[in-house]
Amino acid sequence: MSRVGMCGLLICACVGGCVDEFDEDTEDYQLDEVDVSAADALYEAIDGYWAWDQHPIWQGVELSLDGAHGDYVQIWLNDAAMTMVDSTQPVNGAILVKEGYADADATVSISLTVMEWLGGESSEKTGWFWASYAPDSGAVLEAGQPKACVSCHQFSDGDDDDIVFDDQ
Repeated sequence: MSRVGMCGLLICACVGGCVDEFDEDTEDYQLDEVDVSAADALYEAIDGYWAWDQHPIWQGVELSLDGAHGDYVQIWLNDAAMTMVDSTQPVNGAILVKEGYADADATVSISLTVMEWLGGESSEKTGWFWASYAPDSGAVLEAGQPKACVSCHQFSDGDDDDIVFDDQ
């Protein structure tokens, strides 16, 4: 896939949204202690993310495609994620941070979602680990493999190491 095509799909996936994973029996979101611990460590790793680079194809605050994380979003990438997007090859430790806002001026932060590429070993479905946090406190709201996040990033060709996101 071309870099432009991969970047377009990445934008679609990052600007789009994730929703909670529900247990079929209780209909309550289930947070796993191991995932929460990993999410806490990831939160520490993204300290200062607002100083990270933004990819040239999405600079500044952008209108969200579906509003799941706010009407507007802004996305930052660590160096590994920038390399991954530009090369279209998986890079362990790639982290993307998406902050959602209620307004185009980004004065009201309403969500903070992070995805980290850990390779194919983190899940049978995908190599991504997701976490969402309360933007004011950093409290973990979701972590691991929320169904909606996985469904947006499932690979239609079945390749778990692929970084292309299914935009259908």
